[in-house]
Amino acid sequence: MEAANSSNSHAASDEPKRLEVGELVRLCEEVVRTFNPGRTTVDTHTEEYVAANKVHDADDVRFIQQVMYGCVRYKRLLKIFISSLYFRHGGESQRSDAQLYTIFGYLAMLRLAELGFADFKALVQSQESHAMSVFLKFLFNEENLQTWLRPEWLKCYEPAFVDDTLVAKPLVFKPQVETLLKSLEGAIAAEVAKKEAATAAVKLLGEGKGGRGEFTVAEPFNLHEPKMRTVPMPEEAVDVGFKAVPIPASTYLDPKKQKDRVELDRRKDANRLEMKAKYADPSVQPFKLKTLERPTTLEKVKAQVEASRDAECDFDRRNAPRAVPPPRSKPGSGNVRLNAAAIMREDNLYRKKQEAEAAKLRNYEAELRDASEFDEWQAKMKRRDGDAETEKLERLRMETMLTDEAAKEAKLRVLNEARAAANATKMESNEGLVHQIKESQQVRAAQRALVQDVHSQRERPALAMEEVRMANRANAELMREAQERHAEAIAEERRAEEIRRADLIRQIRALELVPKKRVVALDPTYVPNNVGVLEQMSLAELRERLVIVEDERKAEEEKRRRAIVSAKRDKEEDLKGRVVRLSAIRDLAAQDGARRLEASRRAVYI
Repeated sequence: MEAANSSNSHAASDEPKRLEVGELVRLCEEVVRTFNPGRTTVDTHTEEYVAANKVHDADDVRFIQQVMYGCVRYKRLLKIFISSLYFRHGGESQRSDAQLYTIFGYLAMLRLAELGFADFKALVQSQESHAMSVFLKFLFNEENLQTWLRPEWLKCYEPAFVDDTLVAKPLVFKPQVETLLKSLEGAIAAEVAKKEAATAAVKLLGEGKGGRGEFTVAEPFNLHEPKMRTVPMPEEAVDVGFKAVPIPASTYLDPKKQKDRVELDRRKDANRLEMKAKYADPSVQPFKLKTLERPTTLEKVKAQVEASRDAECDFDRRNAPRAVPPPRSKPGSGNVRLNAAAIMREDNLYRKKQEAEAAKLRNYEAELRDASEFDEWQAKMKRRDGDAETEKLERLRMETMLTDEAAKEAKLRVLNEARAAANATKMESNEGLVHQIKESQQVRAAQRALVQDVHSQRERPALAMEEVRMANRANAELMREAQERHAEAIAEERRAEEIRRADLIRQIRALELVPKKRVVALDPTYVPNNVGVLEQMSLAELRERLVIVEDERKAEEEKRRRAIVSAKRDKEEDLKGRVVRLSAIRDLAAQDGARRLEASRRAVYI
């Protein structure tokens, strides 16, 4: 027993360890991102990556191979999916998650039924909650599948494959996905609350309110004193050679207090009144010509011309002989051929009339009255509402006029206040200008003293520059020696590399001189790497499957043709029935009209 137990324990320890779910997804994402079709094939790249990362479990290797092959095979499909996802949720997702969305898109759209929702849920929960929430909301939404993805997929794939596989199958798992989304939203909320709590704790610790009462005390940095900057020479006043005339004091006085301006305004008003009285005199009015008082036939000639023009524009042709009117056809004597649209319109019209009459009869039977009283009351209320609306508009117009007057008065008041404030500001600016001139004189005196101090220290920078120049020369000599040693080492390595390359070239040429005999035979039943994965098949099996698919497509086309013929036949029978019913309705209407006409004639004769 002990020997058996020991052998079992050794066998269990020799089994390869399976990867964690999150690590497996990370490896799939990396193998898809590092694939370069210009350098290697899918199988070779996958095998090399699995061997490099020491993945020994057969199920994990098989999963990575199928994900890699699926992402390469359905590259166009997944590219359309990723583009639509980032267009719809660009602000909620990161560009670095493109490979992750590609892998989960392949698993959800093409392998979810085979994988099982429990394993798919474990894969989703192993990733970041917010990224997976955005992915699930977009993919398992019928509107997004029908509007954003299906039209683009139809440009590349068959309609049956798009509708049955890419659109219909993901929607089967929509209830489970909604439950998974709720759990992801809860996880997101928990993470946010955790971050907020950590931020609040850090803030309280900084204020000395959290933890054990210990907090960090800020200390100033030990910074060196800044170097003294070179002060520019003070600018000397430029002698312009003339002195400007000062602004007259009357410019800033109130216009009402200036006597000359008041006198000028009074003279302007007097001149205006004098000019108005001058042109009010009849003797100064424009000339009256006698030719205007002479009799003329202008109006008569004008009336004759207008009458002749009106006669030319008489399109009624009252005086012209009238044409014989066309004969009137008797009701029911004509034979009019109607198309399908006319038949459908007439049938719809008769149906609406019948429904309206039936509704009136039902209302009359239920209420024992007609709707004339209600219509009269409704018209009365509409007139009352119209009068009220008119009164409201008139009141609003009056309020608008009053508001406009108030706004004008407020604008005038604000303008007067602004003028007064401007005068006060001008007085303050004059006082500030004088104060500024005094301050500038003091600053220039301080600058002159500072320049004298700087002149006294001019020799010190020259000595410091000489010391720095000597140190730089010594450093340059050391660097030059190091560069010479480095160049000699590089030249030695280059000579060794050239010798190695020449040896490799001689070996390759010797191998090329050896004759090779290659024979390639095509076997249609041969499978390249017959391991039962990645949908591998022989050429013969591929041809048989193509024949089966063509037969199915022809059967589907024949079925659609039969359905179209049946629909046309049903439509023609429906139109024939409508035509018969409409003919009966027209005959009844004609008989009823003839009966009413005969009754009206008899009533007139009586």
